[in-house]
Amino acid sequence: MSNPIITAQRFLKGLHEEESVEILNQLLDELENKSDPDPNEILLVSELYSLVEKLKNVENNLRGYIGESMNLQGSKLAQLWEQRNLDGFKSY
Repeated sequence: MSNPIITAQRFLKGLHEEESVEILNQLLDELENKSDPDPNEILLVSELYSLVEKLKNVENNLRGYIGESMNLQGSKLAQLWEQRNLDGFKSY
């Protein structure tokens, strides 16, 4: 059975991958600066901003969930071990 805390942490890490954030910002910038946008593009900009806000809310809620869960779980040593496992080979 998987650990939802670890899954939530992996999801948060993926939200902040530089390439996906850059692409989303570029798309929003291109659509906003279009001289004569069609109705679908206007709707898309609105939906993308809504998505960004919802993702921020999800991120905040997940951080709270992770924080609460980490405080309730075992010792500091166990928490450090779990964090090390999440980082994988990042330090190598």
